[in-house]
Amino acid sequence: MTQSRPKIDSNLLAELIESAPQRVRARLDKNPSVALEWAWTENAQQWSVAAGEETVQLSAQENEITSLGQIGCSCLLTPKCFHVLACASVLAIAEEKAVAESDSSTDVIITDVDSVAPQVASEITDEMRAAAEGAGVVLAGLLRVGAKQAGLLLQSTLHRAAHQSRAAGLVLLGNTLLSVAESVGRLRRGEDTADANELLGGIVEALTTAQVIARTPQSCPRWRIGQARRSFEDIEVRKLEGVLAEPILTLSGYAGVCVYLQSSSREGWDLWTINELRTGDAQLVDQAYRGGIDLGTTTLSARQLCRSTLAVQNLQASSEGRLGKGKSTRWAINSGERKSQLDQGRFSEPVVDQVDRVFRFAEMSPPERMAGWDLVAVEAMVLGASRGGLLVRVSDSNRPWSLRIAIDDPQLLYRENLQLLARCPGLALRCVGRLSLKVAGEMDLLAISESSQQEAVEGTPRLQLPEAYGGQCNVGLDRLQRPDIHGVQRWSEEVTLDQTPASMDLSNHGLNALDRRLIGLVLGGRHGIAGVTSTPHRRDHARLRRQYQTTASDLLDQLAAKASRTGETKLQTLATVPRPDVDLATSFLATATYARAATTAFHARMWKDLLK
Repeated sequence: MTQSRPKIDSNLLAELIESAPQRVRARLDKNPSVALEWAWTENAQQWSVAAGEETVQLSAQENEITSLGQIGCSCLLTPKCFHVLACASVLAIAEEKAVAESDSSTDVIITDVDSVAPQVASEITDEMRAAAEGAGVVLAGLLRVGAKQAGLLLQSTLHRAAHQSRAAGLVLLGNTLLSVAESVGRLRRGEDTADANELLGGIVEALTTAQVIARTPQSCPRWRIGQARRSFEDIEVRKLEGVLAEPILTLSGYAGVCVYLQSSSREGWDLWTINELRTGDAQLVDQAYRGGIDLGTTTLSARQLCRSTLAVQNLQASSEGRLGKGKSTRWAINSGERKSQLDQGRFSEPVVDQVDRVFRFAEMSPPERMAGWDLVAVEAMVLGASRGGLLVRVSDSNRPWSLRIAIDDPQLLYRENLQLLARCPGLALRCVGRLSLKVAGEMDLLAISESSQQEAVEGTPRLQLPEAYGGQCNVGLDRLQRPDIHGVQRWSEEVTLDQTPASMDLSNHGLNALDRRLIGLVLGGRHGIAGVTSTPHRRDHARLRRQYQTTASDLLDQLAAKASRTGETKLQTLATVPRPDVDLATSFLATATYARAATTAFHARMWKDLLK
């Protein structure tokens, strides 16, 4: 599996690409995924790759390759070897050591604001400004040629720009550029995990950060800079209530569990997280859930932690709400009876207020958002299966919702549990899930408990979980069984939810033309979007005008005009990129920012209409 292969230092990968002859790079550009077809064999972090008649040797230390001395090939042409370059280009990028060592439960999100106060300012140095300007030029070059035509040399400049950004102290920008480079590589290799929308979001975030840094005279919020080490500050919390746990499974090769806890001492936000993550696949999720998490001098399992009332001392937290687990903290489980927290604290608020909070945070950049910002709790009654989800009637909603599978992996229990619930029409539940920002009436189901509003009526199904479940079920981690649901007179037939469900949402925000142009530019470069004089452009422009979306129509015109003005000069070095590329990137960013803000506002309105 790709996840079990070693990772490579981004600077080393850039060095390998740049040292290879043009003919070698051109050969690999024609078939970027060739190394995935070769036989990879591992023995104690020593990898042997059978590349036809040649053999590549990779020596990993702590599953990472950081120097040329760890790479060799039987053809003796290293580092200018095609076989070595092909193998290196399919490896995931290794994280910076400073990040990995900063927290024993290293998360895949490695950029954070540095304190609970989100507006702490950080001075912008000349070195930072120069690195940001260089990153902006590289991203402009990527937009000119498009990800599908982005060869190894352009990918190398992305890695170099990421390294320069981190060296200048721009951790957020550096990490975002590495994410963009990985997304480009996956698209070029045609991997199943390739996601054009993820790449679009990464380019927008990187361009935004680069322009803010380059154009801000003196200082900016520190979260915009980012930090190599996660910073924790003391918080005044003495009691925590476990809420729920959800499995974590990432494309970057991490698996584990995230536990949400709730307190009442932080006005407006009372959710905190404890993460237990390791490099691996879905098989590690159950181990992380049932195994021990070191909390100060105490060890608790995530399964126990999410169902406990805890007395705590000396707690520290990062700005987004992750709790520290250092030796100075003190954790103790309070004895006594405890009820589920799925209807307590912030989850006891009216649904419309919870949804409004989610969309307020959706307007912010990801590093500004707090733990559990997109979670909501509702009272629901099961109606049955709906394509790939569980159809439910929700209190205070004027049409049914679809509760979806959060992570569709056979090692997790989401699909199995939702299929069982779909066979129990009339079952009342308290549900907590992750709200969909794109489809009104949909959310990913994470946890359930018995409904507090359910009346004991004979013949009506009701949830009665085992005592060990503490009144709640983490849908991706705890297995539901028939005996857990009482009062079912006759079980319906077996239900199989669709693998690729269709969306319930039939609404149209009218900005599809902008979305198509943005994706077209990201994938195909300036040739991937229709010109100003083309029939598709004139048709879409006229449609936006008829819908009174004049700002969108003007941005569409500007984007098409900037794309057509860009010269044909190939990207060789940063200094040779023509100025029109930067103009195109600026127009792209303006269009993407408007489209995201308008789309978020549209879907917020759709949710409000649903909850009237």
